[in-house]
Amino acid sequence: MKKVLIFLLLACVAICAAPNSGNANSKTLVIYYSQTGTTEKLAQRISEKVDGEIFALDSTGAASVSPSNYDVLFIGTPVWNDSVATPMIRWLKNHSREFKGKTVVSFCTWWTTQAKTTLDQIVELTPKAKHLEGLDQQHGKTADVEAFLKKIKLLK
Repeated sequence: MKKVLIFLLLACVAICAAPNSGNANSKTLVIYYSQTGTTEKLAQRISEKVDGEIFALDSTGAASVSPSNYDVLFIGTPVWNDSVATPMIRWLKNHSREFKGKTVVSFCTWWTTQAKTTLDQIVELTPKAKHLEGLDQQHGKTADVEAFLKKIKLLK
């Protein structure tokens, strides 16, 4: 009887100590285009907080990374004339069919223009994805990435 109780007790301890597999197995990608380094800095801060892989697009928008390999994608761009940067538009269009069932969080950096239309454009370019609230950061300011990630429930 003691052996059975000890076995059950150890089994309970093992189950309680096991990590929560809710998000533990999900793969996260932070992909961005940055011409001046501002969007890159924001992408790096996001990647560090979510423990995600990070990938920078070049000016052609060509990339060896595919959305199909990830569950959550943070998509970042500078605002160019109230729009997503051209290299990011190319990448999103080239992979448009691969966003089905993925969670997308858009983020952008801007200097003198509002970012809402840019964030909305990423949603339009990834219509088959589940979209969470996006993040925008004005040039020269520091967005509170940790508070934002907690707000959208991607960080505890």
